[in-house]
Amino acid sequence: MNAHMTMNTSNDHPHLHFELGYDADGDGEASWGFAGSERVKPIFNGVTYGGSNNQTWRNVTSGNCGGGTGSPAAPAMMRGDGDGTMTIWRWSSNGSAFARSTDYHSGSFKTTQVGNRVAAGDVDGDGHDDIVAAYQNTEGTFGFHVWNNGVNYAGVWYTSGPYDLASVDDRLVLGGW
Repeated sequence: MNAHMTMNTSNDHPHLHFELGYDADGDGEASWGFAGSERVKPIFNGVTYGGSNNQTWRNVTSGNCGGGTGSPAAPAMMRGDGDGTMTIWRWSSNGSAFARSTDYHSGSFKTTQVGNRVAAGDVDGDGHDDIVAAYQNTEGTFGFHVWNNGVNYAGVWYTSGPYDLASVDDRLVLGGW
């Protein structure tokens, strides 16, 4: 793999230059940088380039590096309402300020059973962050409750066997492991 950032000498169009060498014939060496060399067809954003769909491997823009057209991140808070219910307060962002957005109001849900074990990330793969809360159940198990897009309750996605969340404290994170 060869990658480097070009500067103003690139026809006044700075860009990231990326080449992928591939050893298709198994001789231990890859060929680089010219049409017909040992290449695999690259896939960016679900589109295969260099195939029969008339897509070219030249001048491909990938949305996989962030900074694209997606919405900027914005805050959300889960608040116990004092009556055994809770509200997820949400905001939206225009890139320089926050504005109030749609909130979620629960039925019976005790935030005392969650503490600070709340995290956000895209758990359903739709490109939008979701909220996950680890809820200590009264019978000694816990469940991961999920809100798609931070506002649509998707239910309990996991229930454990016997497990006390007290030793977890406030350490809940999400990631693509």
